[in-house]
Amino acid sequence: MNPEIDIWVVSILLITVLVLLMTEKITVDRTAIGIMVILALTGILTPEEVVTGFANSAVITVAAMFLISQGLIRTGAVSFISASVVRFSKQKHWLGFFIILIIVGVTSAFINNTPVVVLFIPIVMSLSCDFDFSPSKMLIPISYISILAGTCT
Repeated sequence: MNPEIDIWVVSILLITVLVLLMTEKITVDRTAIGIMVILALTGILTPEEVVTGFANSAVITVAAMFLISQGLIRTGAVSFISASVVRFSKQKHWLGFFIILIIVGVTSAFINNTPVVVLFIPIVMSLSCDFDFSPSKMLIPISYISILAGTCT
Protein backbone atom coordinates (compact mmCIF):
# COMPACT_ATOMS: atom_id res chain seq x y z
CA MET A 1 0.00 0.00 0.00
CA ASN A 2 0.88 3.63 -0.28
CA PRO A 3 2.63 4.92 2.89
CA GLU A 4 0.38 7.98 2.91
CA ILE A 5 -2.72 5.79 2.92
CA ASP A 6 -1.18 3.66 5.70
CA ILE A 7 -0.74 6.79 7.81
CA TRP A 8 -4.39 7.74 7.35
CA VAL A 9 -5.63 4.21 8.08
CA VAL A 10 -3.54 3.95 11.26
CA SER A 11 -4.64 7.44 12.38
CA ILE A 12 -8.31 6.58 11.91
CA LEU A 13 -7.83 3.24 13.69
CA LEU A 14 -6.02 4.96 16.56
CA ILE A 15 -8.85 7.45 17.06
CA THR A 16 -11.41 4.63 16.82
CA VAL A 17 -9.55 2.54 19.40
CA LEU A 18 -9.27 5.49 21.79
CA VAL A 19 -13.01 6.15 21.51
CA LEU A 20 -13.83 2.46 22.02
CA LEU A 21 -11.56 2.23 25.06
CA MET A 22 -12.98 5.40 26.61
CA THR A 23 -16.62 4.54 26.00
CA GLU A 24 -16.21 0.81 26.70
CA LYS A 25 -18.73 -0.01 23.96
CA ILE A 26 -16.59 -3.04 23.18
CA THR A 27 -14.49 -4.80 25.83
CA VAL A 28 -10.77 -4.02 25.97
CA ASP A 29 -9.71 -7.51 24.89
CA ARG A 30 -12.01 -7.49 21.87
CA THR A 31 -10.81 -4.03 20.91
CA ALA A 32 -7.16 -5.14 21.09
CA ILE A 33 -7.75 -8.30 19.08
CA GLY A 34 -9.90 -6.37 16.59
CA ILE A 35 -7.20 -3.77 15.95
CA MET A 36 -4.63 -6.51 15.38
CA VAL A 37 -6.91 -8.26 12.89
CA ILE A 38 -7.66 -5.02 11.04
CA LEU A 39 -3.97 -4.11 10.82
CA ALA A 40 -3.21 -7.58 9.43
CA LEU A 41 -6.11 -7.52 6.94
CA THR A 42 -5.14 -4.09 5.63
CA GLY A 43 -1.55 -5.28 5.12
CA ILE A 44 -0.09 -2.63 7.39
CA LEU A 45 1.33 -5.40 9.57
CA THR A 46 2.32 -8.89 8.51
CA PRO A 47 0.77 -11.83 10.37
CA GLU A 48 4.17 -12.45 11.98
CA GLU A 49 4.30 -8.89 13.29
CA VAL A 50 0.77 -9.18 14.66
CA VAL A 51 1.51 -12.23 16.81
CA THR A 52 5.09 -11.36 17.78
CA GLY A 53 4.00 -9.92 21.13
CA PHE A 54 2.41 -13.21 22.15
CA ALA A 55 5.80 -14.92 21.89
CA ASN A 56 7.19 -12.72 24.66
CA SER A 57 7.52 -14.68 27.89
CA ALA A 58 6.37 -11.69 29.96
CA VAL A 59 3.01 -11.62 28.16
CA ILE A 60 2.55 -15.34 28.67
CA THR A 61 3.54 -15.06 32.34
CA VAL A 62 1.06 -12.27 33.04
CA ALA A 63 -1.71 -14.12 31.18
CA ALA A 64 -0.97 -17.28 33.18
CA MET A 65 -1.04 -15.33 36.44
CA PHE A 66 -4.47 -13.92 35.60
CA LEU A 67 -5.67 -17.48 35.00
CA ILE A 68 -4.19 -18.64 38.31
CA SER A 69 -5.70 -15.62 40.03
CA GLN A 70 -9.14 -16.50 38.68
CA GLY A 71 -8.61 -20.10 39.80
CA LEU A 72 -7.79 -18.92 43.32
CA ILE A 73 -11.00 -16.90 43.39
CA ARG A 74 -13.17 -19.79 42.17
CA THR A 75 -11.68 -22.35 44.54
CA GLY A 76 -12.26 -20.13 47.55
CA ALA A 77 -8.59 -19.63 48.36
CA VAL A 78 -8.97 -15.86 48.16
CA SER A 79 -11.91 -15.94 50.55
CA PHE A 80 -9.95 -18.16 52.93
CA ILE A 81 -6.88 -15.88 52.91
CA SER A 82 -9.04 -12.79 53.28
CA ALA A 83 -11.04 -14.30 56.14
CA SER A 84 -7.82 -15.42 57.86
CA VAL A 85 -6.32 -11.93 57.62
CA VAL A 86 -9.55 -10.35 58.90
CA ARG A 87 -9.73 -12.83 61.78
CA PHE A 88 -6.05 -12.41 62.66
CA SER A 89 -6.19 -8.61 62.49
CA LYS A 90 -9.26 -8.49 64.76
CA GLN A 91 -11.12 -6.00 62.51
CA LYS A 92 -8.25 -3.47 62.56
CA HIS A 93 -7.83 -2.66 58.88
CA TRP A 94 -4.34 -1.19 59.34
CA LEU A 95 -3.12 -4.48 60.85
CA GLY A 96 -4.67 -6.48 58.02
CA PHE A 97 -3.07 -4.14 55.54
CA PHE A 98 0.31 -4.53 57.26
CA ILE A 99 0.00 -8.33 57.14
CA ILE A 100 -0.70 -8.21 53.41
CA LEU A 101 2.26 -5.87 52.86
CA ILE A 102 4.57 -8.28 54.71
CA ILE A 103 3.33 -11.25 52.66
CA VAL A 104 3.71 -9.34 49.38
CA GLY A 105 7.16 -8.11 50.36
CA VAL A 106 8.48 -11.53 51.29
CA THR A 107 6.95 -13.14 48.21
CA SER A 108 8.29 -10.45 45.85
CA ALA A 109 11.78 -10.99 47.19
CA PHE A 110 11.78 -14.46 45.59
CA ILE A 111 9.25 -14.29 42.74
CA ASN A 112 8.74 -11.85 39.86
CA ASN A 113 6.84 -8.72 41.01
CA THR A 114 4.08 -8.72 38.39
CA PRO A 115 2.66 -12.16 39.21
CA VAL A 116 2.75 -11.38 42.93
CA VAL A 117 0.75 -8.18 42.48
CA VAL A 118 -1.67 -9.93 40.11
CA LEU A 119 -2.22 -12.72 42.65
CA PHE A 120 -2.87 -10.27 45.48
CA ILE A 121 -5.32 -8.02 43.62
CA PRO A 122 -8.34 -10.27 44.34
CA ILE A 123 -7.26 -10.64 47.97
CA VAL A 124 -7.00 -6.87 48.36
CA MET A 125 -10.38 -6.40 46.69
CA SER A 126 -11.92 -8.91 49.08
CA LEU A 127 -10.27 -7.28 52.10
CA SER A 128 -11.46 -3.85 51.05
CA CYS A 129 -15.03 -5.19 51.11
CA ASP A 130 -14.48 -6.83 54.50
CA PHE A 131 -12.97 -3.68 56.03
CA ASP A 132 -15.28 -1.34 54.07
CA PHE A 133 -12.73 1.00 52.51
CA SER A 134 -11.47 1.88 49.03
CA PRO A 135 -9.16 -0.74 47.47
CA SER A 136 -7.05 2.01 45.90
CA LYS A 137 -5.66 2.78 49.35
CA MET A 138 -4.04 -0.67 49.35
CA LEU A 139 -3.26 -1.34 45.69
CA ILE A 140 -0.62 1.36 45.15
CA PRO A 141 1.30 0.57 48.38
CA ILE A 142 1.25 -3.13 47.46
CA SER A 143 2.71 -2.30 44.08
CA TYR A 144 5.42 -0.17 45.67
CA ILE A 145 6.34 -2.76 48.30
CA SER A 146 6.51 -5.39 45.57
CA ILE A 147 8.89 -3.23 43.54
CA LEU A 148 11.01 -2.50 46.61
CA ALA A 149 11.22 -6.13 47.69
CA GLY A 150 11.81 -7.20 44.10
CA THR A 151 15.14 -5.41 44.12
CA CYS A 152 16.42 -8.22 46.35
CA THR A 153 16.45 -10.62 43.39
